[in-house]
Amino acid sequence: MIKGFKGFEKGLVCNPNGKTFKYEVGKSYEMKGPIKACNNGFHFCELPHQVFNFYAPNTSEFAQVTGDGE
Repeated sequence: MIKGFKGFEKGLVCNPNGKTFKYEVGKSYEMKGPIKACNNGFHFCELPHQVFNFYAPNTSEFAQVTGDGE
C-alpha cells in the first residue's frame, strides 16, 4: 500500500478518457481490465504539490488517498 494525494474537479469528479467518474469519501474502487499508464487505471501523486500539475488549486478539491495493486 502507498499513501498519496489526488486532485478532483469540484464534487470529487474526474474525467479519465472522457468518462466522468465520481468518487465518494470512504469508499474503495477497483479498476477492471489491464492497467496501462495514462490509459486505464486510477492515478494519484506521491507528493502533495504534484497535484497542481493536473488541477488548479483555486477551482479543485484534493484528498489524501491510499493505493495498492499494479
